[in-house]
Amino acid sequence: MKTRHYSVLLLAFAVAYLLGAGCTQDFDVFDTCSIGQTFCDGACVSIEDPTFGCGDATCAPCFTANAQPGCSEGACAVGSCNGTFRDCNGSPDDGCEVDISNTVAQCGACGNACNLADATPECTQGMCIIGACNSGFSNCDNSDENGCEVNSASDVNNCGGCGVQCFADQSCVNGQCTTQCPDGMGDCDGNPQNGCESPLTTNQNCGMCGTSCNNAPNGDAQCNMGMCVITNCDNGFEDCNNNAADGCEADLDNSATTCGACDNACPNGANGTTVCNNGQCAINCNAGFGNCDNNLNNGCEANTGTDLQNCGGCGQTCNPANATAACMAGMCLIQSCTAPFDDCDNMVANGCESNTQTSTSNCGMCGQACSFANAAASCNMGMCAMGNCNMGFANCNNQAGDGCEVNTTTNANNCGMCGTVCAGAANGTGTCSNSMCSVTCNNGFGNCNGNLADGCETNTATNINNCGGCGRACSGNNVASRNCTAGLCDSTCDLGFGNCTQPAAPQNDNGCETATLDANQNASAEANCGGCGNNCDMLGGTINGFECDQGGTQKFCGCSSTQECSNGGTGFCNNGLCFCGGGTQCAQGESCIAGNLCSCAGGAACAAGQTCCATPTGCFSLQTDAQNCGACGHACPAGFVCNTGGCRCDGDADCNAGTAGTFTCTVANGTCSCNGTACSVGERCLPNGQCG
Repeated sequence: MKTRHYSVLLLAFAVAYLLGAGCTQDFDVFDTCSIGQTFCDGACVSIEDPTFGCGDATCAPCFTANAQPGCSEGACAVGSCNGTFRDCNGSPDDGCEVDISNTVAQCGACGNACNLADATPECTQGMCIIGACNSGFSNCDNSDENGCEVNSASDVNNCGGCGVQCFADQSCVNGQCTTQCPDGMGDCDGNPQNGCESPLTTNQNCGMCGTSCNNAPNGDAQCNMGMCVITNCDNGFEDCNNNAADGCEADLDNSATTCGACDNACPNGANGTTVCNNGQCAINCNAGFGNCDNNLNNGCEANTGTDLQNCGGCGQTCNPANATAACMAGMCLIQSCTAPFDDCDNMVANGCESNTQTSTSNCGMCGQACSFANAAASCNMGMCAMGNCNMGFANCNNQAGDGCEVNTTTNANNCGMCGTVCAGAANGTGTCSNSMCSVTCNNGFGNCNGNLADGCETNTATNINNCGGCGRACSGNNVASRNCTAGLCDSTCDLGFGNCTQPAAPQNDNGCETATLDANQNASAEANCGGCGNNCDMLGGTINGFECDQGGTQKFCGCSSTQECSNGGTGFCNNGLCFCGGGTQCAQGESCIAGNLCSCAGGAACAAGQTCCATPTGCFSLQTDAQNCGACGHACPAGFVCNTGGCRCDGDADCNAGTAGTFTCTVANGTCSCNGTACSVGERCLPNGQCG
């Protein structure tokens, strides 16, 4: 509430300020100024004063970039430019837009563009200078005015750079001093002082500088009268064209034109491409053809798409058993079968494999299997016949169509033999096992006393001593009242414990196995604070969740530090509770969200007297809610109410948990009495007539 009062006070101050000192013109005194003046900031000023905007329409000062402002005909204009800036375009909108100290197009003065011969110009301190010379030119007189005046690509006195002079017998070509040599000699070291020092008859310089005979491909060469001549070829290569430039160019191992020798070209066979492999001619056949006779002269003579002897490849014969065959697109196919055989498995490899006169799988035709349930079968002249029944089966309807249809080891109407019927029993049905009659209990019942006379006498879905199966009793471990529902022990727990696992049969029940009190001593209680699944980490701040270490005998999720209260808002922690914003106290389990409001799990704040729970999620009164009685998730027995945080009966029927004795409810304190014995809070009368 304090925050709201402060906001109203600040708003009042703001309104007063805007209505008071915030206005800069007084329109009531506009007509008191002289001609050529206007009223600004409480005084009459000249309309030619740039400090007040050069006119009577505004009092805002003029601004001109890089300049001192002035007025011209009642409008803002450039007064004087700052430093080296100039107004070259005559527009006051961008002020003095050009720095003439470094602008190439306006260097030293507006309109003075730098333009230097054979060079890229720069403007420095208002002077045009050479930034860089164009390729092939140099500034040898160190003067910027005439640009890069020397062509250093051809000037013998400045060849490649200023002051680089070529010798008398040299010329300058592309910036390099070049010596003109007599026939048979060359300046191969590039040193003009020793002239044309190299004879052009060596393997290093044969005919001209740099022409080496030492790198002949696939062989060796020698310089002879200024010409490289092959002297030796590597193994598998030959100089068939007598040209040393390409060395031993002929690959005798792999070239089809010089296979094994210069004059040995492989023949061009039909339906393929000839190749040379290790000096031997071979042929790569086109798709659908094969060189099945290994004769290169007739090429790939076999059509492997249609040839029965080479179907799909050389040597692959197409001759399926008991059939007439055909080769199509390289696939061996069966045209027709020889009677009484048939191709029932659609596999060419084994031909027409089935004799339809004798095959029990294909009797008379493909797919017609001789099969009699639980009996032997045979095929004779294409007709099926049933043999003897398998052991444990019988043909009780005397029909061959369904074979030996009865399993006499398990059939309750034909147990051991046809016609022997097994009788039923209470809550059970007659069954047959190993050809002997017995009783199988209905789902949820059991023959727990072992007496077939009374059938399946025990309801294992609700009996606390036989819950889910005979002999499986619901545990009394930390239990207030034992209970069995649908074969699971869902007993009500003492405060401080939870029935969280509820193991199914045949596992033994473990009662209320989970401690829900002190998280510092028992890690499971952090996720089961007061009741199963009430995880404190789901509540509390975004940095740290709450802890299950708050409250008295029965714990609840609460804070232990200011950090744990922050969930988008601000607050502080005191004695397990969060206080948001200016000090609003939150309910148990609530944290602070944006706006400094108390929130239960990110939703609305709880009503007075309620606690914020993680599971079930929401606000509940732990004093009156039967599903959250005394703690989040702590449920009372069926029919009980929650009064002052304890599970209490409010009628005699609430006390009946299957007892064979008497049961009453003392409504005044909400406790049951079993056969005259007063029970503790939350206990009922069990089948044995005792409290529990």
